Amino acid sequence: MKIGIYDFKPGLWPTLLTIILLPVLLWLAVWQLDRAEEKRQLYSQQQKQIDKGILIINKSLTVDEIIQYQPVQVTGKFLTDKIIFLDNKPYNGVHGYHVITPFQIEGTEEAILINRGWVAMHVHREQLPVIETSDKKQIITGMAKTPSPFFKLGEVINENIQWPWRIQWLELDSIEKQLNLKLLPFIVLQNKDENDKLIQDWKMVVSPPEKNISYAIQWFALAIALLIIFIVVNTKKLKSE
Repeated sequence: MKIGIYDFKPGLWPTLLTIILLPVLLWLAVWQLDRAEEKRQLYSQQQKQIDKGILIINKSLTVDEIIQYQPVQVTGKFLTDKIIFLDNKPYNGVHGYHVITPFQIEGTEEAILINRGWVAMHVHREQLPVIETSDKKQIITGMAKTPSPFFKLGEVINENIQWPWRIQWLELDSIEKQLNLKLLPFIVLQNKDENDKLIQDWKMVVSPPEKNISYAIQWFALAIALLIIFIVVNTKKLKSE
């Protein structure tokens, strides 16, 4: 193809390489923009829930009232002999667990799982951390969260389990069977408790949407650079006669 004093004649391999790579780079850029939009919506949803104020969990509560990320408050007692360690929860590069404890709701026959925070793994994996837990009546505040489907990879139930119980994923139905107690279908991410040494650092979004937008710009830039290189490499200036 002649364009003025230039002749654009792409070779086979450069053309195939560009045809393969260009759509991939553009897809990655669009995917990052989609991720940024998902995070914006998540931030917006969280803020709307926070603006609703604290929802009291009690015997008059219906399950439909609980919405993801709703601030909640519940009164009752921890089942101190039923501590669960949710495995594979690194924090700042350190291996550890999320400490989950059933909480008997006052005035009901129901309980709710409280994610009390993060604790480092013992140097010997077979030895679980010792978590001090009061069996006295108390008020817990935190944020309601429905366990992600990611955790439901199969049955965690085992007839020979021992307490405290170490599990690989959070599957409410199986835990309910072990406790022989009705569980509400969500967990509470507990607010900071000054009485324990657990870490409550709940991040719904690991990185802000601006970071994804930055990645998208980089992918678009690479796509443009690839296109420019393809054109330059395959374009030659015609010799003057």
